[in-house]
Amino acid sequence: MIDLDLIKKYQTNGINYDVTTQDIINKLQDWDQRLGLLTVNKKLLKSS
Repeated sequence: MIDLDLIKKYQTNGINYDVTTQDIINKLQDWDQRLGLLTVNKKLLKSS
């Protein structure tokens, strides 16, 4: 499961490489569906 809200909130991107936030979200969703390896520890993220 990927917390897409955090990615959107912090506007994660690779703009210097023409990679948008949506591009990253699409890639993460693809990896998560194929590999099932992506998880987010919300408690850990909130404490930082």
